[in-house]
Amino acid sequence: MKREGASNFPPEESRIRNLPVWDRFLPSILSGHKTIDVRVNTGQVGGIKEGDLLRFVAPEGDVKVRVKRVWAHDSIAAILRHEDLNKIAPGVPKEDLPSLARQLFRGREDQIDRYGLALFEFEKVSR
Repeated sequence: MKREGASNFPPEESRIRNLPVWDRFLPSILSGHKTIDVRVNTGQVGGIKEGDLLRFVAPEGDVKVRVKRVWAHDSIAAILRHEDLNKIAPGVPKEDLPSLARQLFRGREDQIDRYGLALFEFEKVSR
């Protein structure tokens, strides 16, 4: 007998967090070239930890990944200085990354100043 409010998904599937991702990044996640994601460290992102399952969802499809490592930076500038940018935005020339970051995080500057940015290294589990 099914309990009221019980999920129809297998236990593992019910713990997956869905996160939107731009279509431009989905192919590089699927190919294994993009292995680090950057998010403002608020809401459901703040509780993500090593071992969690995430589903990156784009209009053109989705992909399930497992989080391998979580860390933070206090600014986009710190990420640009200290991280392997090819794992964050494969194929994007380094000189274009500041403008891409401004586009991705437009309107969230105050949240970045207050909460910082969470980075997740991940590996693809399945499509």
